[in-house]
Amino acid sequence: MVTLGHKTNPKGEKLMKSLLSIVSLMVAFSAANVSAQYGAPVLKAVPQTFNVTISPQNKNVPQIINANIQINQVVTRWENVRTTCSQVDCSDTTGDGSRGNWNGLWSAYSRADKVRALAASVKGIGRSTAEKLIDAGSFRYRPESWRQFSAHIRSSEQTLKAQGYNYNFAENVLGQYGAENAINLGYNTGNACQTRYYDCTIPQEVTREEFYRVVPVTVEVVATNYLLQSFETDRAEISLSIEPFNSNPVVSASFSGHNNYQALQSNEYGRTKITLQGTGRILNRLPSDAVNVVSLTSDSMGLSMLVSVNGNYLPRGDGASRLIMQYEVCRTSWVGTCYEVALPARDVELNSTSQSIRIEGGNIKRGSKYYVRFKAARINSMFYDSKLNSSKETSSVKF
Repeated sequence: MVTLGHKTNPKGEKLMKSLLSIVSLMVAFSAANVSAQYGAPVLKAVPQTFNVTISPQNKNVPQIINANIQINQVVTRWENVRTTCSQVDCSDTTGDGSRGNWNGLWSAYSRADKVRALAASVKGIGRSTAEKLIDAGSFRYRPESWRQFSAHIRSSEQTLKAQGYNYNFAENVLGQYGAENAINLGYNTGNACQTRYYDCTIPQEVTREEFYRVVPVTVEVVATNYLLQSFETDRAEISLSIEPFNSNPVVSASFSGHNNYQALQSNEYGRTKITLQGTGRILNRLPSDAVNVVSLTSDSMGLSMLVSVNGNYLPRGDGASRLIMQYEVCRTSWVGTCYEVALPARDVELNSTSQSIRIEGGNIKRGSKYYVRFKAARINSMFYDSKLNSSKETSSVKF
């Protein structure tokens, strides 16, 4: 919930001061609940995102954000998972592994490269297990058959168990992923091995995120030093979070609209203030709907057009800025395209919401059909660049 106002929340300072002690209690609670089958819980905040509107009316006016940041515990544990396993039986002649995808394991020189290659090659061995296997001296050579590979996996598991690493990774490598490993490592060439699939229970490392508690956070947001017209607004998307052992909120912001901004955070006396400081107006072209030709008509004197201007885009309070429309007259071909430019481009200044313009000069002849192509721009403006916007056309009229 976003609450807007001119005063800060009187409880905000007290809440922010107590945040550090709250987080400490959370850590203590987590440590007290670690058991043999659980990894040490890790605290994780779930960021909240709020939209703040920046308008000419709320420049330098504090806006208060009251957030309830959810804190979760991320716990890793071993769980028995029901899955499908495979028993692979290969003779010593079905494949020697030389054509398998070992991800450069046998040519790797550094420990890091060997660990990466082993974890990528053998499905069922993660990075942490691969590190322990390489450090224990496993996989110094390539097993030359599936039977050698299977025996090597099981003996390596026993080696790590003797070192206190109680993880039955052989069941994953040879059972759950046995069929895949036999093919990928080059032992089951041409599907020559016999594979039997069966239901099994495999211990797997499972990570779960669990709700722990909610921590209230209050920040004051002030936008300043930006340039907007009375009908314009910008938007800031503010993300709030916290980190353990730090009582100050973690703030990030992104912006959209007519100005560039930077978010400046200050933390004093238990209060957090976010200043959205404008760093410059984004000068875009005048919108295409700012100027329109309502009608193009002909009479005995020639052609005239009625121009409509959206009042928001008249250059009021914009220094020496001027609103101009550039137009040209086209003689229409029989398929409706511009056969000839009968009147080259000329500029006219617009200073009211409705303006009638008499089209004079050029090569405009009776008996032909004409239409007008036009563009508009605000030149010398602090709000827009001076480039003409996209071209539009009127309907055609016969003179």
